[in-house]
Amino acid sequence: MIVTASAHTVPYAWGRQPRPGGLIVVPLAPMVHPDWPLAVLRVQDDGTAQGRCVGSAPFMPLRAQQVSTHSVQAAEARWQAAGKADLARYGLTVTPNGQHTWLDAPPNPLAATLE
Repeated sequence: MIVTASAHTVPYAWGRQPRPGGLIVVPLAPMVHPDWPLAVLRVQDDGTAQGRCVGSAPFMPLRAQQVSTHSVQAAEARWQAAGKADLARYGLTVTPNGQHTWLDAPPNPLAATLE
């Protein structure tokens, strides 16, 4: 599944679209990293999707998921406070219970959800 607009929240329902083992390629709004991350998520049997950011891909946001300037500035401040971690260190897990961003590995969450 290729998403052609940036999202700050990846709906769990998107993980039910591809077959298990399939990929969701989604540009993310700059909510955890200021460089407009591009995430590649692999879908598991239960529809859970997990993967890493692989580069930068600025896209216009989904209409229902507009991002405020304040949110972007807050994300950049958190990124700077965390030592300006490289984009490839960030990952994302999407489950029925929500979206979890992490640094280096899923057991190191950054936020339970993104607003």
